[in-house]
Amino acid sequence: GLKPLAVLLTHAHFDHIGAVDNVRKEWNIPVYVHKNEAEWLTDPSLNGSALLTGQTITAEKADHLIEEEGDLKIGPFTLRMLFTPGHSPGSISYYAEEENLIVSGDVLFKGGIGRTDLPGGNQKVLMDSIHQKLLTLPEETLVLSGHGPETDIATEQEQNPFINGFTL
Repeated sequence: GLKPLAVLLTHAHFDHIGAVDNVRKEWNIPVYVHKNEAEWLTDPSLNGSALLTGQTITAEKADHLIEEEGDLKIGPFTLRMLFTPGHSPGSISYYAEEENLIVSGDVLFKGGIGRTDLPGGNQKVLMDSIHQKLLTLPEETLVLSGHGPETDIATEQEQNPFINGFTL
């Protein structure tokens, strides 16, 4: 009985946009993406599908382009958009302060970080995003990534080998 209000893309790689048009049309809702990846929805050479799958995965253009960090209010929800590039040039993380959670997309995972070997990826930029934006959040902040199990900021500060310098 719930109805989504919007599709908030953390980035526009093919594995995150494959069902965007179906969801958008089913519920007649807008799609948001960072301006740095506006063309990725329609271009398989940018979103990685042509390179990695041999298929062309595309979606229609986004309804709203995110141009800067700040609060986004959708219905009763307010999310702080944090620009967290590195995995891709337009990666956005969505922080729900009241709920104490962040949707990090493919920037930070339980025990890992986003890959940077795809076009537009940059490991130094990714690590800067993690250290300057995500690790400054309260330690108990729940991290919901684009792949894998949930974690929290404190666990990643202590146990993530990419962040604390240890190797497994």
